[in-house]
Amino acid sequence: MKNEGQMKTSTIILLTAGIGLGIFLIVSGIFFVIQMINPPAVQGDNNYNNTITPHVTNDTGPLPDSPGKLHDVEIKNFAFNPSTLTIKAGETVVWTNMDSVEHGIVSDSGNELGSGVFKNGETYSHTFYVLGTYDYHCSVHTSMKGKIIVE
Repeated sequence: MKNEGQMKTSTIILLTAGIGLGIFLIVSGIFFVIQMINPPAVQGDNNYNNTITPHVTNDTGPLPDSPGKLHDVEIKNFAFNPSTLTIKAGETVVWTNMDSVEHGIVSDSGNELGSGVFKNGETYSHTFYVLGTYDYHCSVHTSMKGKIIVE
């Protein structure tokens, strides 16, 4: 039979383990609820119509689910070509990285554009629905600038 000192020690150990487990479960539960309420942001997720995909040449016109005409902007030699592009509302611009380094498309102001970085041969596309002028730059090389005018 255990003496009184051993029983006190066993009780303290069990209480400490129980309290530790309780704290762990409470903290885990709080973290889970926070993640469910406010999931971590994903770069470029501010617009449902942004995509980064491996480079695919589309010689037959817009993709079937595309709402309008596609316009290409080539990223080559650390420049956007064309640097200024005029389109109609509902049309899509596809940027293709032809450089050996990563580039990213980001709005000069606001959050209309936000591609994250993409590699050589990858593309980023965005469909413009609202009339206006959209100045943008490369998030990696800020001296690279471009403009989309939506009429």
